[in-house]
Amino acid sequence: MRRTFTRGPGSAGRPNALERGAFLGALTWAALGWAGAARPSDLPAGDAGRYGLHGTSHVAGTGLPARDVAADLLAEVGPGRSANEVRVVLVWHAYRCELTAQIAAGDLAFRGGQTCLVELLEPEARGRVEARLTSGRGRLQGGELELELGFELAGALQTHLAARRVTVLGTELEVPDTWMPEFPVSGRVTSSARGRREAP
Repeated sequence: MRRTFTRGPGSAGRPNALERGAFLGALTWAALGWAGAARPSDLPAGDAGRYGLHGTSHVAGTGLPARDVAADLLAEVGPGRSANEVRVVLVWHAYRCELTAQIAAGDLAFRGGQTCLVELLEPEARGRVEARLTSGRGRLQGGELELELGFELAGALQTHLAARRVTVLGTELEVPDTWMPEFPVSGRVTSSARGRREAP
């Protein structure tokens, strides 16, 4: 199943290039099949809602900075389409991605292979990167959410160069705005984060 990160309302600020690289996975989220029956009561009404998550993401690959960065995002949790399914919508800056997980006794298991298509349309970068879930698990209980997730990334980006002046052989020249050629992006992002449910 493919999901697409789309712009949401009211983004307070634009992520920088490092943050974008981080969440091309810091939004790194979900996998592991879960065998066994679950009941509707496995998602108490008190556990549905918005969670502010804080943690770290490790980014490594081609075209991305290899380092650890902060993974701060919102997770909107609600019931899925079946009794033992949970819907988890990850929100980062102006982007959203919806995933589903199976729940049993508070343990979350996200099905591997779920994908999110990150469509970047920023002043400094644009392009598409697909994040495919490779591993993940979570815990939802007592108004607290924990997630450990891994994504595999593949796609292409362009970066923007603003107009500037350069001096060549003693002559000052004006270099106009331009977009650089696309370059490939691939690699892996692994993230872990946790947080409590926000007050209604």
